[in-house]
Amino acid sequence: IIDDTLQDSDYVAPEDKERYNETILQAIRTGEIDSSGLPDHPLAEELERVSGYLFRAFPHREYPNLYNAGESMFLAQDSDSLKRAEDVTRTGLASMYPGIVIKAAMTRIVANILGRRSLDDSYYSRSININFINQLRDDLQDRDKDRRAGRLTPFTYETGPDDTNPLYDLFAYSAYITHRVFDNHPGVAELVTRHGAARMASGFVTRPEKTGDLIRYYQ
Repeated sequence: IIDDTLQDSDYVAPEDKERYNETILQAIRTGEIDSSGLPDHPLAEELERVSGYLFRAFPHREYPNLYNAGESMFLAQDSDSLKRAEDVTRTGLASMYPGIVIKAAMTRIVANILGRRSLDDSYYSRSININFINQLRDDLQDRDKDRRAGRLTPFTYETGPDDTNPLYDLFAYSAYITHRVFDNHPGVAELVTRHGAARMASGFVTRPEKTGDLIRYYQ
């Protein structure tokens, strides 16, 4: 509802989006939804049904990490959807990264709490550290599609000569995860390589024009 309907489509009138955002954020914070201020629309009914199920299955007081992660994810997603290329030009491409870290990590924390209901404490730090790389990899793989749709990501932003290089950052962060998060564990190194460089390489072999485009654009 938040990502595909409210922020990446014209399904909801622009003047109504803020009302939805306020309602959703208040519901995440309190565990209760007040849809009385929303327009008479099927989306409002769907939002009320989904929220009612969620709050019954996962009571607010019993699952604080779920709703804290949900709020962080929502705020990062909302901020990301409002960011424009000119904003990044003023602050540099790396200014996008904190929001990407939060959104990618909290999305997976929410999904894992919903699926498993209980997570050990070490999961949270691992998720926050690791999932930035997944989002960067997804943005690279979706570069052409995002460019056509006009979506702003590290790989659709036109970087300047003095800005950071997202392709370099993608591989550098893979090395960081292996070295700092998993203490150079050989199994992790193999896994990161297989799901990173090796998987991307197999895709580029079938699309040599895509590989050429990246080589021309990134050092």
